[in-house]
Formats: sequence, C-alpha cells, structure tokens
Amino acid sequence: MKNKLMSLAARTCGLAAAALICAGCMTSNEDRLLKKVMRWAPVGTSGEEAKRLMETHGFRCSPSHLLEASRQGDLPVVECRRTNHIINRVWVVRLYLKEDRVTASQEQIFNDPLRLFEDMH
Repeated sequence: MKNKLMSLAARTCGLAAAALICAGCMTSNEDRLLKKVMRWAPVGTSGEEAKRLMETHGFRCSPSHLLEASRQGDLPVVECRRTNHIINRVWVVRLYLKEDRVTASQEQIFNDPLRLFEDMH
C-alpha cells in the first residue's frame, strides 16, 4: 500500500511538472518571438490566412481593424494574444495589413508573475 501511495505521489508530481513546463513553451525573448511569427505568417500572407495560422499556434486573434488611436493613413491590424495563466505571461502580436496582406509585425511580451497588473493586459 505504501508503495502504491508513493508511486501515485510521484506520478502526480511528474504530471504537474510536465504541465508547468508545457504551459510555458512560448519564448520570453521578443527576438525569438519575431522569428517565430515571421515563420508562421511571413510578409505577403493574406490577413485571414495569417489570423488562422496564428490561431493554430495558440493565439486568439481579432479580425482586421484600425487601432483605437489610429491616424489617417494608419494600416489595419490583426491583433493576436496568447496568455499563460500559470506564469502570468501575455504575448501580443500585431500584424499590419495593406491590401489584406501582412506588411509588418510588432511583438510584445508582458510578464507579471506576481499579478500586480492584472487589469493592464
């Protein structure tokens, strides 16, 4: 009985460790994120295809739109976010579109392990 309990505890700890490791598989380095995004949705990709591709990588994306504080001549964007609630990290990717094709991207990573700024993401 004691061996079964130890085995169960070891499995539980192993599963918990694996969940934590897998939950944080995305990078905390913006340059690496840029390289991944450019591989997933390179310049020239249609807006809808870029949105679909980002969503296959765990992001939630908005349809193309102008940002709230946009000025005349600003490009529409597809804004994609991915959140890891375990380590409280948020990845934000903006794909800028011209004629419904990706022309550029902007990547940001927000870290808040102590959850001090929950309302800011």
